[in-house]
Amino acid sequence: MNCKHLLFSLMLLFLAPAVLRAQFPCLNGMSLSGPSGQDAIDLCQDGFSSTLHFAANISALPVGYLVVGQNDEIVYIGLSGTIDFSGLPGNSFTVYAFNFIGSIRAEVGDPFGTPLTNGCYALTANAISVTGDAPTAGMVSTEDGETEAYTCPGDGLADIVRFDSTDASPGASYVYLVTDENNIITEVINGDNADFETDSVGVSRVWGLAYNGNLTAMAGDTATSSSLADGCYSLSNNFVTVFRQEPVGGTVSTEDGADMATLCSGAGATNVIRFDSMGVGNSAYTYVVTDTNNVILFFTTSDQIDFDTTSTGVCRVWGLAYTGGIIASPGDTASITALSDGCFSLSDNYVTINKDGANGGDISTDTGETEVFTCPDSLLSDTLFFSASGATGNSFAFLLTDTSNIILSFPDTSFLLTDSLSEGIYRVWGLAYNGLLAAMAGDTATSTTLSDDCFALSNNFLTIYNTQPSGGMVSTENGETEVFTCPGDGIADIIPFDSSGVIGANYTYIVTDTNNVILSLPAADEADFDNAGVGTSRVWGLAYSGGLTAMVGDTASTALFSDGCFSLSGNYITVNRQVPDGAMVSTGNGDSEAFVCPGDGTADVVNFSNSGSGATPYAYVVTDTNNVILALPASGQYDFDPSPLGICRVWGLAYTGTLTAMVGDTASTSTLSDECFSLSSNFITIFKEQPLGGQVSTEGGQTALALCVGDGLADVVRFDSTGTGNSSYAYVVTD
Repeated sequence: MNCKHLLFSLMLLFLAPAVLRAQFPCLNGMSLSGPSGQDAIDLCQDGFSSTLHFAANISALPVGYLVVGQNDEIVYIGLSGTIDFSGLPGNSFTVYAFNFIGSIRAEVGDPFGTPLTNGCYALTANAISVTGDAPTAGMVSTEDGETEAYTCPGDGLADIVRFDSTDASPGASYVYLVTDENNIITEVINGDNADFETDSVGVSRVWGLAYNGNLTAMAGDTATSSSLADGCYSLSNNFVTVFRQEPVGGTVSTEDGADMATLCSGAGATNVIRFDSMGVGNSAYTYVVTDTNNVILFFTTSDQIDFDTTSTGVCRVWGLAYTGGIIASPGDTASITALSDGCFSLSDNYVTINKDGANGGDISTDTGETEVFTCPDSLLSDTLFFSASGATGNSFAFLLTDTSNIILSFPDTSFLLTDSLSEGIYRVWGLAYNGLLAAMAGDTATSTTLSDDCFALSNNFLTIYNTQPSGGMVSTENGETEVFTCPGDGIADIIPFDSSGVIGANYTYIVTDTNNVILSLPAADEADFDNAGVGTSRVWGLAYSGGLTAMVGDTASTALFSDGCFSLSGNYITVNRQVPDGAMVSTGNGDSEAFVCPGDGTADVVNFSNSGSGATPYAYVVTDTNNVILALPASGQYDFDPSPLGICRVWGLAYTGTLTAMVGDTASTSTLSDECFSLSSNFITIFKEQPLGGQVSTEGGQTALALCVGDGLADVVRFDSTGTGNSSYAYVVTD
């Protein structure tokens, strides 16, 4: 809190609101408005409801509302501007609003002037007075104390519902209003009951109305906003909901959700099953037990039935929703007999009870899986939900075992928190049984007697791999960790991937750039890089459990890849997406010509270099002057000594894929690789010949000269040669 707010709070402790407004003119900016813009409201003269709505003209700060009674005590303080005066003590009130910072500290019963909050606050510059002793309409219900009632409209029988009220003001007039769900009045009841038989299917609300003066409420008025009397009045704090609809039998099942149960014949009191119903509404409901021909055996209002006394081997349990009283009897056929003297509806299905033994059914996760992978030592516990289908029996349990089926525990719910498991592999079985469970931890589930009655293990088990994943190592299917592609040539650059040493539930590949930002998540173990443009990609492997959460744009080295645990591969595949550039070639000395002396037994090795900066593979190609390939050196040098005399060329070749060029191909016209390639834009000329000294003379053709030396004048002689060939040439001066 700053000094200004502290000073303000201290002032609030000692100064009345009027003094505060005089000292702080800035507090005059907020005002309060009430119903119809009036500054004074008489509940009993102006025809207002006891519930009034107020609003302040500021929204930048939290706004509270304050009602002060005739003894200058706070009778209401809160954040809602909708205030019911029928429940407040007294009959003369002053209403304020205030904006504030902090939290409200004043309470009902505190004297007016008590600091309202633990921070700064400001009362409105105006207040609204409310007078009148508003009656209280209390609470309404049916005469049976219910707040919901069901009728069967249109069957020709009266649907009379009687109403009652509690805590209403003595001495005030009282009526019941019937409205629709939008609170539009459809009927003002003369008395304490109404007949809903002639109403169509739908929902009604019945309110209580306490009032003074004359009743003005009419059908078509809105009960919650219209003026309902010319004196003060109050609606009940609740309403009775009347559902005007046909009963719905819904669907039935055992409490475990099964539509079939198998019991142990002659097992006595253990043959008790509980039932449940769904989609039935709140009308009266009972269960009807029939044989397989739907002949009624008995009715029961209990959701628990003991089948030990039933003589038939197979029976059916139906649900019955109804109004009125049940008139059907045992021996009647449930599917064709009138079952009640009102309206009724049998359930859409029935539960089959078979007294011939237990069935363990099938077990899986709630999503249908029979194998799951979880994260040991995770900071966030994985919750594993189980589901059993087709299981029948009075009781059902889950068994947690190791891979040898030794029972470790009996999960008492249909889910398991995997942080309770140490690292390892587990199995979850289902066990349907009657009687008492006899199995114990340490027993072998597949060979032990598991109950003192009939029982059956599930037909399968759910395997839990509670182990850490490992991303392993990745390569292409050819075992490479670096490959080159030729993007943009319209030919698919599909690279298949492979992995080794992987541990985990799921595995996928992730393509990133060199900063490890994810570019794509291939749906298979291959990707086509033709449309990726020039650049470099990395392909990682990812082992994970749970759901994949990684997205394009995430950084692979820092992202949370799944909502379970995960592990990136220990390496990546580098994919160089480049158009090869043959560039320029030269000898190791930077020359474009070289001279060798073949056949003299001395190696004539020429080193080559190129000006290319790409990362694609690069080779050199030796051709004759017609560009017919003579040799494909394995490195950046070549020994020309074994070559015959003549002239050859050395080209540079940048390529992707695999070289297909062969000796005898024409380098300038042949396809040199199975992907893309580029010859250098020049070649090195290799002159393979024996040197020829030829003939020398002066540039004037003379072979003898007489010079005058020592006279201080330069005696410069220029020489020339003929018949020398193409090898390097120098002049030697002797005596």
